[in-house]
Amino acid sequence: MKINVRTLVDLKQNTVSGNLTEKDLDHLSNYSEQVKEKIREYRFTDKTDALKFTLEEAFRTIVYQTKLKAGEPVMMGTEIIPSADLDDTSDSPIIYSRPVLFDQLKILYWKDEPLTRIEFDDGAVEKVNHAPLEMEWDGRQYKLLCEVQKKSFYWPDDVDIPAELTPWLTNIPQDRTTLGTGLKRQGIRLKSFEGIELPIVPRGTTNDLGVWVMSEVQIKAISDELGCNAEASQVTIWFDDGSYFKGTIISTKFSDMSEGIYGGLKRPSKPKENPVTTRGSIMDNYILVPWSASINRQQTDYAGINLPVRAELPPKDLWLKATTGFPGYINQFNDCVTSRAGKLFQKCSVEGYAGKVAVGVSEKAVQFIIRGPKLKDNVVEMAWLFNPSLPVHTDIMKVKVQLIQDDSLDGNLIQLNTHPGNRDWTQYWYMAYAGRDCDGDGFTLSTDPDILKNTKHYSDMEWFDTTAVKSVADSETEDAEMAIRTATERIRLFSSKIGVYDKCARRILRQSPDLMTEDLRNSISEAIQRCISAQKKNSGADKYQGYGWLLKQLPNDADEWLFNNIHDDLDSVGIATKKFLTSELYYRQHDGQYPSDSLGAMLDSISIVKSEMPHHFDGAVELLNLTQYPTPHAYRNMKAMGRQFWAKYQARANHSELTKVLEFITKAKALWSKSSDEEHGLRFSQTVRIIQHMAEDLIAEVEPLLIIGAMLNYLNVNLLGHILTVDNLQKVGLITGMFLHLNHNNVSPGSQIPGHKLKRSVHSGYRPFIADCDYRVEHVHQIGEKTIVKVVEVQ
Repeated sequence: MKINVRTLVDLKQNTVSGNLTEKDLDHLSNYSEQVKEKIREYRFTDKTDALKFTLEEAFRTIVYQTKLKAGEPVMMGTEIIPSADLDDTSDSPIIYSRPVLFDQLKILYWKDEPLTRIEFDDGAVEKVNHAPLEMEWDGRQYKLLCEVQKKSFYWPDDVDIPAELTPWLTNIPQDRTTLGTGLKRQGIRLKSFEGIELPIVPRGTTNDLGVWVMSEVQIKAISDELGCNAEASQVTIWFDDGSYFKGTIISTKFSDMSEGIYGGLKRPSKPKENPVTTRGSIMDNYILVPWSASINRQQTDYAGINLPVRAELPPKDLWLKATTGFPGYINQFNDCVTSRAGKLFQKCSVEGYAGKVAVGVSEKAVQFIIRGPKLKDNVVEMAWLFNPSLPVHTDIMKVKVQLIQDDSLDGNLIQLNTHPGNRDWTQYWYMAYAGRDCDGDGFTLSTDPDILKNTKHYSDMEWFDTTAVKSVADSETEDAEMAIRTATERIRLFSSKIGVYDKCARRILRQSPDLMTEDLRNSISEAIQRCISAQKKNSGADKYQGYGWLLKQLPNDADEWLFNNIHDDLDSVGIATKKFLTSELYYRQHDGQYPSDSLGAMLDSISIVKSEMPHHFDGAVELLNLTQYPTPHAYRNMKAMGRQFWAKYQARANHSELTKVLEFITKAKALWSKSSDEEHGLRFSQTVRIIQHMAEDLIAEVEPLLIIGAMLNYLNVNLLGHILTVDNLQKVGLITGMFLHLNHNNVSPGSQIPGHKLKRSVHSGYRPFIADCDYRVEHVHQIGEKTIVKVVEVQ
């Protein structure tokens, strides 16, 4: 059965019409966790609405699909160990990955640090860690081909290396880096990418955009196989001579350009005259998966403006769950509030459009085009926000953008205007100044008035060529080992420097803008640019190894503040708030007795940046005032209910049912312990989803109240907040009344509050859940200056 995006979009319709049998649904269930979840819900409820996939959901499920990689080699603690499966209760890492284009390729995943800092009395040295040149795995011998930042690529000795890869296995380090860049690309493989002859490759500075303009016929063939419109997609396509294309595909119709490859093509030293494609995959689509428009502090720091203060409240469903008073939900609510308080100092949402950019042509004097089904034809001014910013980017640029209403698209498509009239801007400002191309680079075009008032037209800005220092010719080494090691050294050593140099630049600006001389600004920009390029090519980044070059251009006391600056505190605010909440609220479960000064301590942890970002601090305080703690009664009641239901229903259960339940508890606890550690490779959302699915499968086999009782009795309260539903909690009688934030303290237990008065008293986030009737106050709970009351509806 062929599965593509259209299969999932039509899943409900085909099930209703009888075109899909139960056997077909079983087959589809094995495809991914998302599909399995929908089909399980349908079988529980018998409602076909459960099988509904939006086009965006279906695309993500098909194209972003990751599979569990059990028993794969992982570098951890300087040892190579096998990755775990979901039944493994050890500390072995769990690996999920998207497919690669070469089936025999063996990937060594790094959970160890690729870079080690060794401290001595007189200083420190950074040592790059490498994978072994040869590896034995499952009885087969493998040879190392190349490495990237967090992966090492091996090929089995008993299988011939494909013709596409052999041209890159030279003694030139650059070739090994280029090979790694192509091998690490992962996505869904499509047959329609095979058998295409190399088209015309125009030469010239502005033709290096990373775009393959295809015929409408080719794009249609790809779209038919994918199951949705493949216009403006990010792909990797290999040719039979070792060449590969890494960039964007778009049709002649939407680009309004002639067929050909405009950059993004890597060719070996001895390419074929007319190579043909052998394999290819699609990784992303610029229309179906838009980003959310935002601006971050890196951009505002360089531009010398303030980051807007825009606090995001928790989603409505989380407010509603938190009002139940269930400790797990309250912790989940606190987690959301606290992480958003930390985010206030880092980035915020803005009005506008965000996404990856393709190419198009407009005769109007605009820099960008945005097409979409809900747009009105117009030309507007927008702020162009992009990353990574360099110290030379001292201003935010104002650009002209043409909006085009286009019903043929499923969403918005951002395009760079490649009209000859915009060629100079494209070459100088887009490519050379901003260091952009169109092979998957993304940015935000903002209509936000707070941002627009701080923008400048490019004619009022200084122009710097950041691409002038991107590449250095490479020389051949003595042997293959030296080539591999040299390439790895560059990648792992210098990719870690990008963030460090960026932070140094912003710390200098905050210490004193006068210290950022033109020479220093150019030096740091060049250093960052060379480090970025070192991940793809020989960039000559060695010139900036160490910090001596930086300190020479600063006052003698610079080392006292450069590496210990207010930026350290600003950068760690989000981490500090989250860490505090995790350690103080989730795991200090002394019978529900949380320390009364928890909120104050949390505020103290961010007060150090109050003078630097006072309005953000006030916004964070306002958010953190929403945090609430489960009452001792609610916590004790939860544990008591768990023990009671477990005691009652385990006595009724047979040995087989009990074994299944306890096995589930053991697996869930093991997975949850791993989810808190990023090094284990399993994302938090994946962990929660996996445990949810295990619980739902078990509930279908044994008494639901036995499972719920076991979970309440054995599992962490925070995990329970993510996997138990309101319906589950109602079944065991844990939900009675609502806990609400009141803005005053004079509330007595037993008093009645009319609905209209309660609406004025509670936080606006709760108001949608208050009906116009009377409530009786059951409990009053003090949290700092706020009052949390538990109210029950008066019948």
